[in-house]
Amino acid sequence: MKISNDFDLPEAFVGFAEADPYSKGDADFSVTELLDSPRISRLSALHHDEIVEDVSGMVPALLGTAIHSVLERGAPVGDIVEERLYIVVDGKIISGGIDLQEPDLDAVIISDYKTCSASALKWNPNGKPAWTEQLNLYATLVEANGKFCSGLNVVAILRDWMKVRADREPDYPQQSIVKVAVPLWDPEVRDELIRERVAAHTVEDLPLCSSEERWQKKVTYAVLQGNYKRAKHVASTMIEAETFAEQIPNSRIEERGGENVRCLNYCPVAEFCDQWKSIQKLGEKEDG
Repeated sequence: MKISNDFDLPEAFVGFAEADPYSKGDADFSVTELLDSPRISRLSALHHDEIVEDVSGMVPALLGTAIHSVLERGAPVGDIVEERLYIVVDGKIISGGIDLQEPDLDAVIISDYKTCSASALKWNPNGKPAWTEQLNLYATLVEANGKFCSGLNVVAILRDWMKVRADREPDYPQQSIVKVAVPLWDPEVRDELIRERVAAHTVEDLPLCSSEERWQKKVTYAVLQGNYKRAKHVASTMIEAETFAEQIPNSRIEERGGENVRCLNYCPVAEFCDQWKSIQKLGEKEDG
């Protein structure tokens, strides 16, 4: 991947980007890669030398690296920090870098540090489904390497937390660092997930990204009155919107959402993706 510095930031940012310490080790897939889109993974490998990323877009990586480094230094004796473990599944080597393993009698409790927005936790108070999958695959790695896992946690560090919102919104995270307990699945369920993901990444044909992998927003239907931009009601179906609109004089219905947020703003290989190009062409036809 090529690094650019379009906004003339200090060279320290370029140095950070070029010295990225992350490595999945001698593995075919990391756990995070395995749980992500197979299409993005393959296209990233295929077009690695053509992808350009500007250092101004590396804030999440910068914050994540800094936080992990500080917490690694602060861990007490006996804790296992930043250990990379391996497992072979259906002929493929899978690795995972586990942030923290805390002794719990004859077992360990696994924790993973996540830097995220406060809104992400507000709308997912029990954690994101992807977090649960990741931590459970870490449990599989730990147990395949001779240990026993007794619990899973995500430690969410909220980069934009605001006390004033916590004071007035009861469903807003009440502190800037939140420990979220993650359910530990049965070994059979974990084994099924990891084999399913290995199969998804090793099929011969290039898979399409699912709506979840494209971060596709759900389409909604806003009922507005006159020239007002604020909706009187937002419905999940056109029938619901039409029923509500019948009660509002001079009403109109506006379709909202449906955007593929990741493809639009966050996918590193969107310019090389024929699926995304097809979606764009379809949207142009609908607009026309």
